Amino acid sequence: WRRGVEDKWHYRFWSQVVRWMSHQRHLAERAGVRLTFSPETPNAGDTVFLQATVLDASGFPLEKGKVDGKITTPGGRTERLDFAALDGGWGVFKSSFVPKQGGPHKILLTADSAGRKLETEITVTQPVREKVGQPANFTVLRELASLTGGAVGPTAELAKVIEQITLLPEPKPLEQRIRLWADPWWAGSILFLLTAYWVSRKLAGMV
Repeated sequence: WRRGVEDKWHYRFWSQVVRWMSHQRHLAERAGVRLTFSPETPNAGDTVFLQATVLDASGFPLEKGKVDGKITTPGGRTERLDFAALDGGWGVFKSSFVPKQGGPHKILLTADSAGRKLETEITVTQPVREKVGQPANFTVLRELASLTGGAVGPTAELAKVIEQITLLPEPKPLEQRIRLWADPWWAGSILFLLTAYWVSRKLAGMV
């Protein structure tokens, strides 16, 4: 399978696998507690899933205990995160939140029963839906409207455009004609019925 591609694709594939696995496992880690989140590059409005692995003072997975979380938004607002233990998860706790704005979100994870604490930061991207300071090109819009029979206007004339749309006549129903005499399925169905009729008469001894 490496014929003709030398070794570069082989090393590239496994290097990507190693980087992906190591990055996923060490997004945030401290002695006795580890936190991973998905997606790794969240956008505002996405649901971010958090998974914390906590060990007790003896180094064993935390089975009986509570894990609390707190998130601080870029605007300074504080929200509480409730982590729920997974059944048979061996010290694994899960939670989720939905960021409303972009920027760095600080997360504080504490497990008082095990004496564990972790502080980390998640950077949320704010998608830019429109380019500020670049108005629409009305010349192109007018050309498109003239070619397609539409209309164009500024936002101040929005009510006028809506009124024009409501006054449009009802579209004519589309007629689709099917020529049965030229349809092979129609001819085949007639032939099938005639064949079945003849076979049934033959079996009944009428022919």
